[in-house]
Amino acid sequence: MTTSVRNWKKFSFRRIAAIGLCLATVLSVAPIVRPKGQAAYAIKGAKIVTVTGQVIDSGNIVMRDGIITAVGANASIPADARVIHGAG
Repeated sequence: MTTSVRNWKKFSFRRIAAIGLCLATVLSVAPIVRPKGQAAYAIKGAKIVTVTGQVIDSGNIVMRDGIITAVGANASIPADARVIHGAG
C-alpha cells in the first residue's frame, strides 16, 4: 500500500512540473507572438461601476492591446476600434 501511495505522489509531482513547464513556455512566448498595435475595442453606452463605487449610466470603455486605456461618459472611441454596444 505504501508503494502505491509513493507512486501516486511521484506522478502528481511530475504532472505538476510538466504543467508548470508548459505554462512558463507559453507565457514567455506570448509577448513575442502578439503583434503590437492591434485594433482597439470599445464598449459603448454601458452602465459602468468603478472600483470606487461611482456609477456611470452610459459610459464607454476603450481597450487596446488588452489594456483598458479610457473609461468614462465622454471617453473618446478611436476610429479603428471595434465597437460593442453595451446598452441593453
